[in-house]
This record gives sequence, structure tokens and C-alpha cells, in this order.
Amino acid sequence: MSVKGLVFDFNGTLFFDSELHLIAFSECFTSRGMTPLDRDFIIKNIFGQQNEAIYRTHFNPTPSKNELRSFSKEKEGRYFELCRSSEGYDRLCAGAEEMLDYLKQNSIPYCIATGSEYENVEFYIEHIGLDRWFSLDDIVYTDGSFRGKPEPDIYRIAAARLGLSPDEIAVFEDGTSGLIAARDAGVKTLFAVHERTLPSPIVNGIKVCDELYDFSNWKEILSSLGLLK
Repeated sequence: MSVKGLVFDFNGTLFFDSELHLIAFSECFTSRGMTPLDRDFIIKNIFGQQNEAIYRTHFNPTPSKNELRSFSKEKEGRYFELCRSSEGYDRLCAGAEEMLDYLKQNSIPYCIATGSEYENVEFYIEHIGLDRWFSLDDIVYTDGSFRGKPEPDIYRIAAARLGLSPDEIAVFEDGTSGLIAARDAGVKTLFAVHERTLPSPIVNGIKVCDELYDFSNWKEILSSLGLLK
């Protein structure tokens, strides 16, 4: 079946902010008495997971709502500070804006499927001007109503949001958990997109169409999918 729409993860895929998350998570864990975390440990065991799952795994398996709220507020608050104060974190990765402009101008269905929560989405709209390409209806974000990646829920919801079946969409993901989620949702067309400084998410026999380091060659990508008009 041909590809009719595109679904993008956001953090680490359209927006290269992994270094800021590394700092924020490390500081948040240290402030709670944990030994400073190794970079590779964070990338392998924390990236791609929801804050609630991270807290349950590494701090308290049965936390109160206040504990979860405090952890998420501290981590995301520090991350927001870093985004505002660090140079170059006010725009999408190379080629992404041009690609999204083309998709919008040519009425090609697309949306975001992110593990981020509503507060983060609001921040990206304000800080990056994400509403240039996406309304809230175009963003599937964590709201407590579905299981997080690597469960397939988010990509089934995203496909339905576009009025398509999972095998009619192409998914762009930077995380192993996200690629697994998309694959298990029934997506046949997967692209791994990640920063060059990070390890490839393609493990455990996951099959992708291509491994990308940004969207500089977006015309070739769309052409390969039969979407370049």
C-alpha cells in the first residue's frame, strides 16, 4: 500500500535537543541523591520514555501524584531554561522547516506523535513557533489516555488522526522505543532520524527505509515516497 501521510516524532527528530535533555535529566537525578548518570546510560535507559515511567523505574515504583508532578516539573523546567538560554535551540533541524512548508502547501497529511506532555507542546509553540505548521489537533502528545512507547498506541492514534491506516503512513523516529512502537502498530515505512552525536536507534533487527541525520535531502525523501508533486 502506498504512503499517503507522514508522522514525526518531535524531540531528537524534528528538534535536535538531546544534549539539553541529557543535562536536565542528570541534574534532576543528582538533586535527588543519585550518582551522576553516565551519558550512555541516559541515552539507552531514559530517552524515549515518559517522565512517569522514568520515575517509577529509577525512584519509586508506587509514587504519589505529587511525587510524579514534582519530578516532571523540575526536569522540564530545567530543560525549558536551557532551551531559552542556549544558542541554536530556537529552530527545527536542518531541512525540517522547508519540508513542513512543502507538506502544508501541498495538503499532504502529516502530524506529530510525541511522548512530551501538553506543557511541552505549549512551550514549543511559543519558543519555536511550532504553530506555523501544526495546530494542537496535529499533535498527539502524552495525556494519560494511552500507553507510552514502545507500546504501539501512539502511532495507531496518529494514523487515525490523519484518517489513515498505519500501513499508509511513514514514520520518522530517533528512538529505538519509537521505532518498535511504530512497527508494532503496523507501520511498514520507517525512517530513523537522529543526531550524529548519538548512537543509531536501529537495533534488535528493526528494519528501516533509511537512516537520516537531518532533513536536508527532504525532496529525495518525499520523492522516494511518491509524495513530491
